[in-house]
Amino acid sequence: MDSYNSIVKDLRKDAYSVKGRLQSIIYDNRFVSTFDNYALVANERCGLWYVQPHQIHASVYFKSTDGHTGQWRFSLRRLNFNLLPILGRNGTVVLVDSTRKGKLMPDALLKTAPIWCAVLNYILFEDQSDDLEVPEVFKNLQKDNWLATPREMVSESEHHAIAQKIPEFAREVTKLQLITKNEITKRLGKKMPIVPQWQYPGKEAVEERSDCFSLCCLTASAREVKPRDWPYSFPYIQGAADDHELWATKEIAQGKLDHEVFWERIYYEPEDDVRIVDMATGDIYPWLSEEEMILRINKIYDDDSEEGQLMVETKPLGDTGLFLGKIADNIPLNLLKGSIPELAEIILLSPNYTIEIPEPISSKTESSIIDGKSEECKEVLNHDRQQILVKTFKIESSKKGAKELRGVLSDIIAHYNPQKKVLVLCESGTDLSAGICLCFLSRWFTLDWKSSEMPLHVNKDIIKQHLSKIQDFHNVNPSRNTLQSVNSCLMGGRILQSASGDSMYRKLHLFHGYHLSLICRTASLHFQIFNTSLFIMVRFLCLPGYLQSGKVFAEKSSGLRKILTKKLNYELDYIDPPTIINTKEELPFQLAADEAEANEKWNLIVENNLNRCWWVHTEDGEYKGFKEAVEYMVRLIEEKGPYDGIIGFSQGAAMSAVITNVIGKLAPNHGYFKTAVLFSSFAFTLPVDSEETMLEINAEIKNLDEYSKKVHLVPNYKDYFAPPLEFPTTVASIFGAEDAVVPPVRSEYLMSLYPERSVVKFQHDGGHYLPNKKVFLNPIVETIKNAVELKASL
Repeated sequence: MDSYNSIVKDLRKDAYSVKGRLQSIIYDNRFVSTFDNYALVANERCGLWYVQPHQIHASVYFKSTDGHTGQWRFSLRRLNFNLLPILGRNGTVVLVDSTRKGKLMPDALLKTAPIWCAVLNYILFEDQSDDLEVPEVFKNLQKDNWLATPREMVSESEHHAIAQKIPEFAREVTKLQLITKNEITKRLGKKMPIVPQWQYPGKEAVEERSDCFSLCCLTASAREVKPRDWPYSFPYIQGAADDHELWATKEIAQGKLDHEVFWERIYYEPEDDVRIVDMATGDIYPWLSEEEMILRINKIYDDDSEEGQLMVETKPLGDTGLFLGKIADNIPLNLLKGSIPELAEIILLSPNYTIEIPEPISSKTESSIIDGKSEECKEVLNHDRQQILVKTFKIESSKKGAKELRGVLSDIIAHYNPQKKVLVLCESGTDLSAGICLCFLSRWFTLDWKSSEMPLHVNKDIIKQHLSKIQDFHNVNPSRNTLQSVNSCLMGGRILQSASGDSMYRKLHLFHGYHLSLICRTASLHFQIFNTSLFIMVRFLCLPGYLQSGKVFAEKSSGLRKILTKKLNYELDYIDPPTIINTKEELPFQLAADEAEANEKWNLIVENNLNRCWWVHTEDGEYKGFKEAVEYMVRLIEEKGPYDGIIGFSQGAAMSAVITNVIGKLAPNHGYFKTAVLFSSFAFTLPVDSEETMLEINAEIKNLDEYSKKVHLVPNYKDYFAPPLEFPTTVASIFGAEDAVVPPVRSEYLMSLYPERSVVKFQHDGGHYLPNKKVFLNPIVETIKNAVELKASL
């Protein structure tokens, strides 16, 4: 810890000190303030620092990565439609952001915001290329798909490439019904295009127009190393606020220094002995050292916290009975109860804060562990006999917390009652709490937010549409990891647990067309679901080959993976092989003739976690680790299943065939797969003639009939390759005509062991690899889809 503190102190002594950053932000805010006669909108996150709270009309989130070269897109998660009525009321809006040293303007302002304008204009004026409603001055802009960019900063070729994508972006928005041309017109107040312009220090005149809505993209920071009127000895920092978590560290204001704390609590502090800003100049005292400034900031922050200010904001989501909010301190229960009448449940996600329950109120507390996260559930009875459930999960508002959310979402959803008022709190108020509300709405509410008596079918489009509607009410921005947790929970078919750990739902292995009569009982909950069509995500196990990890297999199967996950919403679970190869001498081949080169390659294999396999074939003909691998797979399937199918490559395909054959017997509660997809698969064989070797037979014989006469299954493993008499699985076998590692005849021999009606074969022209071209994969995908969905509806 001492070394960490010393490093932090040393870093602060350099040019990028906290004092230098805060003073640079103050300096840049003066430039932004010259646009005060316009509606100022801050672009999250950096832009929020440059607009004081009393100046800001709203915030939006145009992300620079959505405008990076070759990665242009219209974000369906960050819709920013709250900007439309502000444009409608004001005509001109100034969008404030900044960027770090070396750039004049961030891509968020150069390209992401212009893409947004172009897509909405394209929707607004679609099918009206000859319409007189489009003024003559905008005809050329319309021909360019409404894309406007500053040509001095965006090249002609890049501009043209982006413009070509605008129709595609617009179609995606309209297909999901996120907004229509009539809704755009209604929110703007009149039908006029939204046209961007760009401002930066040194170019300060905003062009006001009456024939369109103007989005003025303003970068707050100067690009100069030292602006002419910068009076300090320490350097000016362009884009000083960027990535504030990296410089506003945990020893400053308890790690809570952000734009709100700085402008609302630090900048205007009135007490002489602690304030850091000279009220006469509006600048940080020049004589104030870095260490003294931080001590004062901490004193101001700590004193404010001790005063017990109400640090919670709650926002309703229409008439759904759902409320989401931000918590920044311990909150008395009575305060929340008073602000939301008939509140029935509070869900709190925070490792730092609690809901304070007064002693006179009786309560019953239960604690449990769900997926490694502690949960506390308090059932509180008020003096007015109103019962409130307070549920606390110690999950922080961060990337890590968003991933941890996945482990508790199922439990949270299991207890939700759409007829009751529920408040969800997290430390950001825009991420985790928004994700939980999104789950509730997607599962229990129609798209017009009418509650349903039964859980509804959910897919990614429905989730996007509900998120869009939430953003119409409040400026939330659930992170990518939070949305992945939401998708996994709503479409992943997990077991739902009660607070006491009892099974609430059995694992539901049901698909389209199934109807269920299910009674769920726990210690605190009794309910029934009758005749409910449940749509549970199709799930596949994916087994990599020799010297591969699950990650590598996912990369090499990218073509198939993308179709199954993005087009069909299937879940693919990529598994690392359990058998570890400890030395390069265990390999059946040399990595290189040169020992040093071989060692280098082996070290690379180990570093990348690729020294794995399903078994090691020894010189005496044994398959070392095979039975342990089978046991490992059976345990995994029992714990994480059910799975509808299995996909394997090479050695992983052979193991997939084995698991396909035996899983119904070894894990009877799971049953057999609906399909197995085997790339370059094979069985364990020996020559009939002991004078011959498998190496020779595999290399020389191409004909299946001849091959079948020459080989037989290894006796000790014969049962593993024998499918049951009533075999319900469709087996897709894919092999390469030029595969020298697993010759096609080996795959064909394995297929000959299955009933002919169960096998579908696909041969490509290549070697030992996974084909990724759609034209080849489409019939394979159709086979998979038919096997999964038709059998589910029988």
